[in-house]
Amino acid sequence: MRIVAPGQTAKFVFKFRNESTGDLVAITSPQGSIFDISGSVAATTASLSAGDATGSYTLSWAVPAGTTVGTYRAIGFGTYGGETVFADSPYLFEVSPATEILAYASVGELITYLDLAESEITNFALVRDILYAASSAIDRYCGRSFIKKAYTHRENIYKQTIIFVEHYPIVSISSITVDTTTTLTSDDYYVYYDTGKVEFDVEHTGELVLAYTSGLSSIPQDIHAACLRVASKLFNTRRKEGVSNETLLSYSYSMDPRIFDDSIKDLLNSYKHVHMR
Repeated sequence: MRIVAPGQTAKFVFKFRNESTGDLVAITSPQGSIFDISGSVAATTASLSAGDATGSYTLSWAVPAGTTVGTYRAIGFGTYGGETVFADSPYLFEVSPATEILAYASVGELITYLDLAESEITNFALVRDILYAASSAIDRYCGRSFIKKAYTHRENIYKQTIIFVEHYPIVSISSITVDTTTTLTSDDYYVYYDTGKVEFDVEHTGELVLAYTSGLSSIPQDIHAACLRVASKLFNTRRKEGVSNETLLSYSYSMDPRIFDDSIKDLLNSYKHVHMR
C-alpha cells in the first residue's frame, strides 16, 4: 500500500469501464474524493484530469501539513450514460510522518495476506493497531528495532575505549559528549556501522551521551513476513475467539505461543541482538 507524508503529493490514476463490455470509456464530470477510515471526507472533492488514454483520469492531492496519520481511500467517480459511475477500484493508502515507518507491513498488505476484501474490514484502526503490536513483538524478540529513527544512548563509562549502542545498524552519529564538558568530533572515534560498535581513540571516563540514528532503509523480507504472520494470527484469534482488543494485544506483548510460534521465531533468529564484546 502506498505511504505518503504530510507535505507530499499523492497521485492516483482512475480507470472507468463500460460494465457490459469492459471497455474503457470517457465520462463526463470526472471527480475524485479522499475519505478517512471512518468514511468522512478528508479533502474537498476535486475534478479529475484526463489521463493518457480514453477512460483514464488522474487526481493529485497535496497532503496538508497536520493531516492525521492513518488509512485513507481515494475514490473516482463521474457520469456515463446518464448515471453516476465509479472507477474500477478505490485506492487505499496511508498517511504517515515523513521518513517514518510505523510497522513492518501496511494495512493494505495485511488485508491482502488475509485474503479479504477491503469492504470486509469494519475497523481499520484496529487492523493498524494489530500491525503495531506485531511489529513491537518482533522488536522485543530480536532485542532491537529495525525502523529508522533517532535514539540517545546514555552510559556511565570508566576508562573505556569501546561502547555498543542498543540499536543497529547505525546510520549516523549526531553528537557524543562525556560529562557534558567534553564534545568528541568524528576524528575522535571510529564507527562500526553494522554492529553498533563505537571505538574511541583514547580512554574516557564519565557519563557518555551519544545521539545517533539507526535502522534500515528497507525492511528485510523475513521481518516483513513475520509481521504479517503475527498480525494475521492476532486478527484471526480475535475473530474466532471473540477476545477483547486488550487481551488480543496482550497475547502479542507476552509472545503467547498461540501467536508467536516456532515458525515465526525461525524467521527472526538471525536478526536477534548479539554483541561480541
